[in-house]
Amino acid sequence: MQFFYHKDAKNPHITLSSEETHYLFRVRRFQKGAILSVRNLEDNVLYIYQHVPSHTRSKQECFQLIEARSSDWQDSSKGLSLILAIIDTKDIYDVVPMLNGLNVASLILFYADFSQKNRIVNKQKISKILQYSCMQCGRTNLMNVDVCQDLQSVLMKYQNACFIDFIPIDGVPDISSIESLPNVELAKQAQQGIIIGPEGGFTQRERQILQTRVQYCLQTPHVLTAHLAGVYIASLCCSPCVSLV
Repeated sequence: MQFFYHKDAKNPHITLSSEETHYLFRVRRFQKGAILSVRNLEDNVLYIYQHVPSHTRSKQECFQLIEARSSDWQDSSKGLSLILAIIDTKDIYDVVPMLNGLNVASLILFYADFSQKNRIVNKQKISKILQYSCMQCGRTNLMNVDVCQDLQSVLMKYQNACFIDFIPIDGVPDISSIESLPNVELAKQAQQGIIIGPEGGFTQRERQILQTRVQYCLQTPHVLTAHLAGVYIASLCCSPCVSLV
């Protein structure tokens, strides 16, 4: 654990909920009276707190602020906007901490024609997953997560986004691979948005909508699931060797 997250970090005193107390003292084996590094994931300050032992048994533990340290701000606002078709929400919850750890700026989920429309994304659950991910990997700001109702609303918001389709579109003989892009171009495209369709590809209706957009393929030896493709693209676009523009 790189630090502990608490929404009230910066206040002179913070009180942990029973769930937070269980995680810190039981799961992480935190010692009573010890020092705890805390962030609120809203500023670039690392808050140092000391545990104040209670003389009575309590499920809510208190901490007192003893120091505040400014640190370099991790600006991911110019990073990758990954636009991912919704298939199974379980896969989304599994992939969110990976994308957050890779420093993806934004994850935009949308319902493609082949998506299961009865799958509702629990943004509160995602927020909790992101908080624990930041505590583990050391990221100091949360990856932004948004949900769009369909492909058309995505294209209205990300007017220069490219797309990756798992099924080649007829009449497009030569499709460049996204790996072939120079670093600066890849960084620019990452900011503009990269759309990943579902494993079954886009429907004919959606392909008509995408006719004016640039399509790329992936140079991988095996077929990837949509969510694994998202992690793969994030690893390409968020690599330190890719120059941000």
